Amino acid sequence: MRIDEDARPGAGRVLAAVRDAAAGVTAAELGSRLGLHVTTVRFHLDRLAADGLVAGRAAPSGGRGRPRVVYQAVRVPDARVGMLAALADAAAGEGPAAERAQRAGERWAEGLDVDGLDPVAALVAVFTELGFAPAPFEGGLALRACPFLEDARRHPEVVCGVHRGLALGIARRAGASIELRPFEGGVCVLAIA
Repeated sequence: MRIDEDARPGAGRVLAAVRDAAAGVTAAELGSRLGLHVTTVRFHLDRLAADGLVAGRAAPSGGRGRPRVVYQAVRVPDARVGMLAALADAAAGEGPAAERAQRAGERWAEGLDVDGLDPVAALVAVFTELGFAPAPFEGGLALRACPFLEDARRHPEVVCGVHRGLALGIARRAGASIELRPFEGGVCVLAIA
């Protein structure tokens, strides 16, 4: 379930407003724009940051006191568009299907805006936006949903291969390594090293 479709309408409004503010926005500015108390906005921003959908950075306050935090949305392209492009790359390549699919997923990862995020935050951001409902656990992430589940069951070497490559590419950019274990205990597991 995507954050903007869940039962927290305030979070969806805050996320939409952060996405609209391309240069970044503070909690106080969001509160003014949305007619929400700044504490409520901060609550939603904390949750959105934990889900990897927004990232905050310190900016000089221009005076005394703590630096203000400016939030920006983590941009992830549409899952269907990225998946179609990756599948086309995999189909056009040479070699075994699983290897072609993984390379295509790695190329997909190269185009994502995840620089500056730690490995878990980057993976959570991308896989949340793609519809995988990642849940962090000690040592990795459980992907509780798959928007391509039927196809993944029929052709795991291709569909899971693309997702493996995507995860590997993201983790590599963040200085980590990862292993995708499909269909483990009813979920797919991303084990992060």
